Amino acid sequence: MAIRLYHFTEAQHALTSIALHRLKIAQVTQLNDPYELSAIYVKDPEQRGLRQLLVSEFDGKQGIICFSRDYQSPVMWAHYAKNHTGICLGFDVDEDIAIEVKYIKDLLRFEKDRPPTLANALDIISSKYVSWEYEKEYRIFASLDSETIEHGNYFLDFSNSVRLREVVIGCRCEISTSAIRELVKSFDYPVYVIKTRLAFTDFKVVEDRNFRAPSGI
Repeated sequence: MAIRLYHFTEAQHALTSIALHRLKIAQVTQLNDPYELSAIYVKDPEQRGLRQLLVSEFDGKQGIICFSRDYQSPVMWAHYAKNHTGICLGFDVDEDIAIEVKYIKDLLRFEKDRPPTLANALDIISSKYVSWEYEKEYRIFASLDSETIEHGNYFLDFSNSVRLREVVIGCRCEISTSAIRELVKSFDYPVYVIKTRLAFTDFKVVEDRNFRAPSGI
């Protein structure tokens, strides 16, 4: 079973992703929260090296692709889609690989004689400070495969488990809906193209139905 999730990005990155049917995998040290894989209470000096150990071990083997549960937050567009000039890609993601982020007020605690290990990495990497809660984040973990590396970046191909279904265009994006509709013709199934606007009665980003295609795609 799949869940609809959204990936915010700059317009040019989105166009490249659509054209090449792939998403860039982020490494832990490239993410904007320095507490990634480090949300651990380490008052004991003997445990403090574990933070860097977890990051270094994970970072060389696994990467992350970040999604949100919906595209309506104007803050998400401002932070991750270059001030609403970018694009949000909507995917049907297999629930078996979509990890929901847990938002916590306090750092994760482990007993002194039972410190966190690499086996705890999944739980630690999916925990974030509660101030990030507005992101409604889900994550996919992906192996850093040397065969996909390109200019120092790693990629995950679209598949039945990560299936592009929507292209949501920011309200300040200069790329036309017709150009996007032409681009998504490379898919052998319908990909819905949406132009957004700011809602008139709430702090939300919503579909601008004036740009809806007559065919519904």
